[in-house]
Amino acid sequence: MSTYKLPEEQDKSANKPFLYSEELSLFDKWSIGIYLLLTIFVTLSYDRIAVDYAHMMIIAYAIMLQLGGYFFLYRSLRNFRCYLIWFGFSIIHTAMYFVMKDDRRLLSLDYSPVTMLRNTFVLLLFFQVLRYISLKTQNMEFVAPSKGSDTDFLDHRKITAIDKMLFLAYAALFGVLAYFSFPH
Repeated sequence: MSTYKLPEEQDKSANKPFLYSEELSLFDKWSIGIYLLLTIFVTLSYDRIAVDYAHMMIIAYAIMLQLGGYFFLYRSLRNFRCYLIWFGFSIIHTAMYFVMKDDRRLLSLDYSPVTMLRNTFVLLLFFQVLRYISLKTQNMEFVAPSKGSDTDFLDHRKITAIDKMLFLAYAALFGVLAYFSFPH
């Protein structure tokens, strides 16, 4: 049985205003709580563990929101209340960047992983730009294409060429920012 739905049935959130606010779902509350605990852990432990582990931890922590936010939170990020909370984490990332950027210990491996933290702010803003483009060009919300499927992961709607182009734009910006985050 096909999961394809007519455009007007596909995405009821496309009928909502661009900026709308709803109560946080249980998933939102759990994901925010877990990421908050992870933020506290990274902040309090990065200078207490071996430097190579600290590097991996900081990079994974930053990428978790930058890519995980796109692939697993794209429905949540439509809710402006939830978006503001995650945007708050991007401000925390920026503050962490300024606090950690001159840490000699983190610079000991020829690069500092903290440069990845400053990318979160830009990527979350770009997410909303792509969402706006999606709503204006196809009257459907921005989604994440699923590998090997013609439907997206969470909304189960048919992926369009515009969805794929918007995904490539996000992936390209992530790649460019990551590339320039490390020395060459």
